[in-house]
Amino acid sequence: MECASIGESEVEFGLHWWTTLRYRVAWTNLHHLMIASTRTVWMSWVLLSASAQAYGSMFDFQSTIVIGERPFQLVGRTQFVAGFFFKVYEAGLYLDQAPVSEENITDKPLYLELVYSRSIKAEQFKNAAESILGMLLSEEQSIRYAQYVEALHSRYQDVQEGDRYGLSSVPGRGLTLFFNNAEVINIPDDAFAKDYVKIWLGDHRDAEKMKKGLLP
Repeated sequence: MECASIGESEVEFGLHWWTTLRYRVAWTNLHHLMIASTRTVWMSWVLLSASAQAYGSMFDFQSTIVIGERPFQLVGRTQFVAGFFFKVYEAGLYLDQAPVSEENITDKPLYLELVYSRSIKAEQFKNAAESILGMLLSEEQSIRYAQYVEALHSRYQDVQEGDRYGLSSVPGRGLTLFFNNAEVINIPDDAFAKDYVKIWLGDHRDAEKMKKGLLP
């Protein structure tokens, strides 16, 4: 009795499908909380793109933020909503010069601030960020950045409504994490800083939605 064989193209398709599914679930977790079912994750992700800026702002953003004596100006803001009703967070992007194209934004000095509309556990940030980094980084980069990721993620903490996380990427200073405007940890590696902020501002499909809402 002959057994059916699976061609290389079918195997490649299966691997691509699985990688894409893992990526979308991780991205949704990072932006909307951990959602129990795959169907709910998918529906929330679809509705997000349609309702990203449909509600009025709940929070204020400073027009200028100074980091290491360098002023950054607020150039754009957007918000993300899960489903029709549940606002997750508002985001503000600060740059020290404009305009900046979408293609090279992570190569420029920037500050990204996220203000949360609901409670999220630190473990959720950590797990989702690590999942996305695992898909964005090469094996060599993952090994090189391992100690940085561990140090950074160990400083994540639970957030409540109104709490703010900030991330700055500044050449010569690397990546700095802020919580409610207070510096939490600095990773003085410029390459790591550029690659880490690609979680939100990189050249991948879901980050494009955020960039379109934030860039002037």
